[in-house]
Amino acid sequence: MKILIDGTETTLSGSFGNLEEVLQEILKNQISEEKIVWTVRLNGENYSEKSPHDARKIRIDDIYTLEIGTTDKTGIGRSFLENSGMIFDNLCKSAEKISGLFRMSDEKEANRHFVKFLESYRDLILMFRQGEDILELDSQEKLASLEKIADEIIAAQEKEDWIMLADLLEYELAPLLKGALSL
Repeated sequence: MKILIDGTETTLSGSFGNLEEVLQEILKNQISEEKIVWTVRLNGENYSEKSPHDARKIRIDDIYTLEIGTTDKTGIGRSFLENSGMIFDNLCKSAEKISGLFRMSDEKEANRHFVKFLESYRDLILMFRQGEDILELDSQEKLASLEKIADEIIAAQEKEDWIMLADLLEYELAPLLKGALSL
């Protein structure tokens, strides 16, 4: 088996039964903590798992070439921040749309959009929390505000207080999202 990490051939010591074991060994002993795996090519084809531990199903005898591409964690974090304006803008527009639906008493449609919005919003906060560590950002106060308003929004939804939920989305969250670009 030929293994390339960022174009440089490398060898592994030990006995491996499947692709997952090989990848774990590479992550543990071949890739620095400042880098993350960005691409995996198996036998000349792009590879990604469709479900957890799919790599266990690929026997070592079926692997001829394994190419791993890494990237710097800081570069990914910076790229995310540089492109986050569009994400914040979309979330802000979504919050305003959902707010309008709640105000028009279209609760079913509003809740349908709200669930998707809330998932995206939580993912965004998580990405910023992770990016904060990578980029050594000092955005604790703004992230805490974004998390606090999320809790208030969920509480309003649980109480089925649609007007309060609409107010929180439009008058509290939307301005936070618009100001979040300076994180």
